[in-house]
Amino acid sequence: MNEEDPARNSSEDFRLWYRIRMDDIRFAEGRQLTVTYYVLLLMAAIAGTYMLVDSTTGSITLPEIWALIILAFLLSGIGSLLLIDLQKNLKKYRISTRNDILPHLSPEFSEAVSKYVKEHAGSYYTLRHHSIPVLVLITTMFVAASLLAWFLLKQSLSVAGEVLRMGGH
Repeated sequence: MNEEDPARNSSEDFRLWYRIRMDDIRFAEGRQLTVTYYVLLLMAAIAGTYMLVDSTTGSITLPEIWALIILAFLLSGIGSLLLIDLQKNLKKYRISTRNDILPHLSPEFSEAVSKYVKEHAGSYYTLRHHSIPVLVLITTMFVAASLLAWFLLKQSLSVAGEVLRMGGH
């Protein structure tokens, strides 16, 4: 008997489907982390620019500080929009991939697995499960922007306080 085992074909089909799906998720999550890292790196560059300018010129004006703060929050907003767009594209791709693969699975594909796949198409797990890390990344960017704003304002207020004390004596 040279016939192939239908159960083996079914498990191979499922492994292929699963591997494609996991690779897509890993790729998209990698892109999301990359966006977050670059936004945080740019915020560190803003802090470094402030420290460099402040150490070389001796002071930085309040409008310049506000410009840096606005830039930090603008970076967080742009980064958040990119993360949301990546998440939407991942959702569309997962649904289209699933719809392309399901009709081509062997007829011997386990009824239980097929039922599970069809039931979970568009479910909480497949569509929302990976939204939580995106929200954490977005929150991280805005917390970093807030901390940077606090640092810059604190520094500018301490410099302004010293100037007032020196002028008052």
